[in-house]
Amino acid sequence: MKIHFLFNDIKPINLNNSQKITTIGKFARKYKTDESKVFESNINNQLRKFKNEINKFNKYYDKSNCYINADYRFYMPILLKDKSRVSKRSGDLSNLVKNLEDTIFKHLHADDGEVVNLNVTKIESKAIRIEVDLELKSMCHIN
Repeated sequence: MKIHFLFNDIKPINLNNSQKITTIGKFARKYKTDESKVFESNINNQLRKFKNEINKFNKYYDKSNCYINADYRFYMPILLKDKSRVSKRSGDLSNLVKNLEDTIFKHLHADDGEVVNLNVTKIESKAIRIEVDLELKSMCHIN
């Protein structure tokens, strides 16, 4: 069982930009930034298109018999203007996944901790989009 998500025109948010921490004395408080709230809202709005696929995925999913392979592809400008190298402003690849993954998995009966294989790629593109493939695999493949 495989589910494919396509999120058009949503710029991924870096984990470092998703939370702010304030301290008062010895107490620290974390809260979501406005950028993080907008990102989650946009992802949630586009996830509505996938309601049937999500329901099918949830119906098929059984944590005692399945694990998850995940493939994340971020299409965005990643090269410097002269195309000589990857821009540091394109974001830390591992930090791009976490907010997206947490938002998607709120709609699934699975937990993101059950992802066994993770493939993440940034692809040069002027048109920003995110593609996600989640595949359920039988536990018999793990042994």
